[in-house]
Amino acid sequence: MTRALLVAVALLLALLGWQWGRAEHAGRRADTFKTERDSARGQVTAERTARAEDAAERRKEQVLAKRLQENRDAEIIARRQVEADSRRAAVADSSLRGELARLASRARAAGQDSAVAGEREAALSAVPVLTELLGRCSERRTELARYADDARVAGQVCQRAYDALTPLTE
Repeated sequence: MTRALLVAVALLLALLGWQWGRAEHAGRRADTFKTERDSARGQVTAERTARAEDAAERRKEQVLAKRLQENRDAEIIARRQVEADSRRAAVADSSLRGELARLASRARAAGQDSAVAGEREAALSAVPVLTELLGRCSERRTELARYADDARVAGQVCQRAYDALTPLTE
């Protein structure tokens, strides 16, 4: 009977060891499953976050592109306005020169009266000087106005570009 008891105890210990091994293996499998599940969840979360960041970056780039295009459009409009103003100034300058030429012509025609010929001669000699002075002033004014207009437009473009980009970089 001791032999049968020893066999039964050995069998019971073997069965117990086998059951313990199964439980240990199941526990490891559960831990592996949990680790894989947590890893997959982390990967999905990271992918979602990356997609959201990419979408936000694309929206930011679209806003930037839109603002820069608006800035270019505003620059084109400002430059066209400057050109129109320049043309109007050139017309006014031409009109003023024409008026001065008409006055000089009238003065020459009236200078043929011998009674006031001396006075008119002095006045007529001043007309070419005034015409030359007006021409130089007009050329310089045109040059300075063009420079000032270009600087103003460039400054406005720069300011609008800065204003458009600053909120996106903060």
